[in-house]
Amino acid sequence: MLQNIAYQILKDITLAQKPYRGTHNRFPVGARTQSNKYFLTEERLNGESIARIIYGERRQYTSISKELHNHLRGKINVSVVQRGSPTEPTFYRIDTVPNELGIVHEDNTIEFTAHHLNQGENNILTKWSNGFFKTSVRHGGVVYSGYEWLHPIWQGARFNAETAQPHTPYQVFGLRVKRKEAKDFFKLYEKFFTIARTMSTAMDWDNFQSAGIEVINQHITGFDWEQVVNWYDDTRASRFKAKAHELKDISPFDAYVLYLCAYNSNVIHRFANGNSYYREISLHELYLGFHRRVTQDLYKATPELFNHIEYEAGKKYPANNWGIKVIVDGQQVKQY
Repeated sequence: MLQNIAYQILKDITLAQKPYRGTHNRFPVGARTQSNKYFLTEERLNGESIARIIYGERRQYTSISKELHNHLRGKINVSVVQRGSPTEPTFYRIDTVPNELGIVHEDNTIEFTAHHLNQGENNILTKWSNGFFKTSVRHGGVVYSGYEWLHPIWQGARFNAETAQPHTPYQVFGLRVKRKEAKDFFKLYEKFFTIARTMSTAMDWDNFQSAGIEVINQHITGFDWEQVVNWYDDTRASRFKAKAHELKDISPFDAYVLYLCAYNSNVIHRFANGNSYYREISLHELYLGFHRRVTQDLYKATPELFNHIEYEAGKKYPANNWGIKVIVDGQQVKQY
């Protein structure tokens, strides 16, 4: 799996090379000049020898109070940031820490401890292995793909560096749509989708904008147009979706507008500001995006439309649009 950072190889490096100047346990992985790739030799509390694999640095965000944020702001060598909406901000202190990818154990297993695995981390892990590390949303997240293997990778996952055998057994489940049940279920939404598509795509943007403003004023009591923000607002989205669900059978077009504004913050922002951005995008494209999103949500909210399929752990399994579930010791784990 990761033969180039197997335990014996790292041990040989400690015997052949001196640690980096000013340190006693920091050694290079590969070329000594690439000092951002290194490992630290340490002792665990139980006496087991390990090596911590480090690749560069990352920023660590620690939640702090508003008072501490204001106290630290502007001080030398201290970084703080405010996130979130102006009405409900959150405050963080930012520290630079080593970007640890994993731990190599004395039994030649590698335990993934990374905070994240993005393109850079996947690339370096691939160079150290005889396979590929990649992010595949339809496989649940980061996976390791070898000649014979396909392993999901999660924080705490542990594999043999040579054979890619998992240290702890795991199970992989996918979802398969029950076609007949799904067809019968979506007949309940057929009228809604048909009327929404027919009415909306027959308009130009100006008429659709006027109609949209009228719909929101009619159905969302006390809606404040002055406070419309151009980012996803969970509270607003929940309110709009709930009202849209009420109206989908009695007023399909009104429900469509509310659903669209819930899913696409740009639309309601353009309603409020009269911007001409959407004059260049067809309302047919907006409808297609809405239809795809609401269909996905309906599937996810209706688990009885799926069968669970267990794949053989370690073997290559097909991509799945509806989600991959990895179970370890009876608990679901989240892939990187």
